[in-house]
Formats: sequence, structure tokens, C-alpha cells
Amino acid sequence: MPYNEGGSAPENDKKNHYRICIHLPNPQLAHKLKPNEDIPIYMSFFPEEIYSVFFRLFKGKKRYSGLDKVTDGIISADYLRFARIDVEYLRGNWSTKEHDCSIVTLIKFYLYRKIGLIHLSVLKEKCNHYIKKRRIKNLTKNPVISVIKGKFELYQAIMSDENVLSEGQFSEKQLADILFGYDYMVDISTFNLVDNALTWILEACVEDGELRETADGHYSITAKGIHYFTTTREAIQNRENINSLTLQQLKVQRSVSWLTYLLLLTALVTALSQAESACDGYDWLRERLSLDLMGQCTKSLKESD
Repeated sequence: MPYNEGGSAPENDKKNHYRICIHLPNPQLAHKLKPNEDIPIYMSFFPEEIYSVFFRLFKGKKRYSGLDKVTDGIISADYLRFARIDVEYLRGNWSTKEHDCSIVTLIKFYLYRKIGLIHLSVLKEKCNHYIKKRRIKNLTKNPVISVIKGKFELYQAIMSDENVLSEGQFSEKQLADILFGYDYMVDISTFNLVDNALTWILEACVEDGELRETADGHYSITAKGIHYFTTTREAIQNRENINSLTLQQLKVQRSVSWLTYLLLLTALVTALSQAESACDGYDWLRERLSLDLMGQCTKSLKESD
């Protein structure tokens, strides 16, 4: 990931190059090693130019393991399949480095300079840094109780980190990095807030017997802590399942309510239509009766005359 090295502008504008270090095993053991196998470093080689394209030779500086003396040297490209390659690319005041590069990583470094892919990586890093800085800065606006993580969140972070699981122990700083990222030290007030909060919770866990503090200041989780994490996780999962079922029931009830409303609306429209038809029939009957009465009255008058 690219990072800002600082420095003056005139010097940074000239930076657009690679720094490559090739770590090689003993030539007598090189052919016995398998590709991607961990190698005992015998010599470090810093290539400077291609010495011969036909013979696939590189010229540069070499330094043997355990010695500080650097001398000129030449190596063959045949040894690269057994080597560990470290690459650093510098562009302006930004640089990025990778150790033990794979083919994909080497292609990425090639594109950094060839098509300017480094600018996209720098933009992505700036956006990520801004988002993290805003997130960590908002911690200072919240009360301490909102910043302090619960014990379950601490155990969840411990059990989800590969380094902690492989080593079997962790430090307070390592736990803070897992929970808040590496940018929580963006200002001293945030650092003190996070540091004090984690210290209080870790001390409480040690007193409860869920964590054990080692002599070097590291912590390791005990069987009681594993039991707490397991039971709490099951309780949270059960609560989430109950909440999910409740939400589903609410959705069903809401759907039934809408259907009932639509049925009532349909019944009301039908009733109004029938009432309107009944009114039309009443008007027709009244008109018919009126005509009959007028006819009878007229007949009666004529008979009387």
C-alpha cells in the first residue's frame, strides 16, 4: 500500500524508480529447493542493469549474509525461480514496498510505472485514510461508555485474528489495532481514551479469571473466557433468530392488514354501487306510480264531466 515519505518537492519530483533486492540461497542448494519454498538467505543482490540479454545475466551489487561489505557482482536469471524478491517503488513523495513478491505482485509493480497505476492506489489510500480519520475523530465526540467495547466484542476480535490464534497470546496495543485500526493514535486525546478503556476492561477480565496476564505484559484467554465467549455467542445468535422471527411475523401481520383493508374497500365500493342501483330503481318506481295516479285522476275528471 502506498505511503507518504515526505521530503522536499524538487527531490520528490525526480523520484520514479524501483529498489529491488533479490535474496538468493546457496548455489549448491538452489537446485535442491522447490519453488516457493522458504530459503536460507546466502546472498542479497541489488540489480542495477542487464549485463547480457542473450546469457540472461544481471549486473549489480551483492552482499553475503552476515557481512556488511558490498561488492560488484553478476547473477544469472536461472536463480530467480529460487530467490525471494523484495521490491520498493518510489514515485514523488509516495512509495510502496512488498516482500517476497509473487508473479501477480511483480506485474502490479510493473503497471505502477508503465501506466501510472500508482496514482489510483494513492487516491484509494487517501480515501481510506480520510474515512478512518473521520471515524476515529468521531470517537472523541461520544461518551466514554460508547467507546468502550463490550467483553464479547473483545473476545470476538481475539478469536477472529489469525496472528493471535497462532501465537496464543496478544498485547493491549495489538488488540487496539484489531478493534480500531492503526489510525486511532491520530490525536493524543483519542489515544488516551482508547488506551484507558481497554485497560479497564482487560483488568476486569483478568479479575474474572477469563484472561491470564503473562510476565511480559501479554494476555492469553483461559477456559473460562472460552466458555463465556461460546455461551454469549449462542445467546446472541438465539436473540437474533428470535428477532428475525418477530420481524417475519410483523411482515405477515402487515400484509394481512393490507389485504383486510383492500377487502373492506372493495366491499364498500360494491355496497355504494348497489345503493346507487337501488336509488335508480326507486326513482323509476316513483315516476311510474306518479304517471298511473295522474292517469287515474284524469280519467275520473272526464267521467264526472
